[in-house]
Amino acid sequence: MLSDIEQTQNSCQVCKKQDVELSRCSSCKQIYYCSIECQKKDWKEHKFICSEIQLKQQREKQRAERKAQGKKAIEDFADFEVLGHGNFSDIYKVREIETNQVYALKQINKRKLTQVNKEKDVYMEKHCLGKLTDNPYCIRLYSTFQDDENLYMLMQYVDGGELWQQIHNFGARAFPLCLYYISEIIKAINSIHNIGIVHRDIKSENILLTQDKKIKFIDFGTARDMNDPTIEGSGNGRKGKQAFKHFVGTPQFMAPECIRNKDSNEKSDIYSLGVLFYHIVFGKYPFDGKSDYLVFQQALETELQFPEGWIDNEQFRSLIRKMLQKDSQDRPTLAEIMQDQLWGENFDWNAEQDYQTVLNGLKEIDKFTFDFALELNNAEKLEEKICVKYEINKVLGKYEKLIKDEDYQKRFNYMKQIVEQNLQNRKDEDEEPQQFR
Repeated sequence: MLSDIEQTQNSCQVCKKQDVELSRCSSCKQIYYCSIECQKKDWKEHKFICSEIQLKQQREKQRAERKAQGKKAIEDFADFEVLGHGNFSDIYKVREIETNQVYALKQINKRKLTQVNKEKDVYMEKHCLGKLTDNPYCIRLYSTFQDDENLYMLMQYVDGGELWQQIHNFGARAFPLCLYYISEIIKAINSIHNIGIVHRDIKSENILLTQDKKIKFIDFGTARDMNDPTIEGSGNGRKGKQAFKHFVGTPQFMAPECIRNKDSNEKSDIYSLGVLFYHIVFGKYPFDGKSDYLVFQQALETELQFPEGWIDNEQFRSLIRKMLQKDSQDRPTLAEIMQDQLWGENFDWNAEQDYQTVLNGLKEIDKFTFDFALELNNAEKLEEKICVKYEINKVLGKYEKLIKDEDYQKRFNYMKQIVEQNLQNRKDEDEEPQQFR
């Protein structure tokens, strides 16, 4: 039935009659006719447009209702760009349509979440990020919402990549830059521990960087709130089986007590920090292997070793030895770490550091190391293996001419050894039989 008589349109959509009484389409309210007969003639073509208009109107109405209630939905966002994937979630860079504000949106599939028995991890992450809302060292959670298939977490978008991208292969490339990252991470974990939260999955992939190299911790799904034992994550158990509530984290970073599922507390984070600091300086892990079992075996039984020919700061190595003690009681507290002689007498933990200032103040040998490592990493990113080998040899030849003394030679040899091993690993992977890939 036609309704809402209008006199503002000059002619009928179909017969083009003018100066007649016109009525709008009863569904979309936007197309005008002089009679029901004209509307019927136009319906075959108009019904598709009409449906789209109605859908748009319905979405706008729902958006207005959600806005009035302070709620959000997936339809409020556009320009989805994949940032990462997980076992039961995907991370997107998105733009909110109404405000044009850019966010990171974590989409969690409910069915997959239930299959792996990780529902509590989502609640734990929401709980921790809620307590850390004003913490400058942690990603900010703005809101959560859901639909029939997914849960959503709308978070701060950080555009500087992961710390891992800055330190793989050669660490942070220069010891002053290593100390910059290490001290910022210590301040971050100290602020997190101060409100009773133990992260339990500290690693370079869980630290994002802003464009000016400020750090943001993410992924609190396996965290533990020491002040509220009623809230806990899912652990590594399956449905119907025992939950290993302390056996959490990433193998290379897990403390011995976590590997044994005995306990997990602030001292477990200290161990993970020790592994991370080792990784930041040397670009590798203190205990590693081709399987989780071999990693665990090394962490439990093998004595800590340091690479030769790289950064030989004995104060740093002494601190790492303390942090990686196999007995948690023998590890230092964060307060003791902050008072360690590594920092000297004049280090101010309350002062704000600037990455660019540290970078500009590098000594000549550190600039040599930084630039050399940067060019080697860029060469390794090339897709064609022949081009990679050619570019690496070109970089090696360039920096071999810049060697000034024995210290330069040691660093050159160390980095050359790493890239040669990486090339060999690529070759070994290519030569593996197809069924083992």
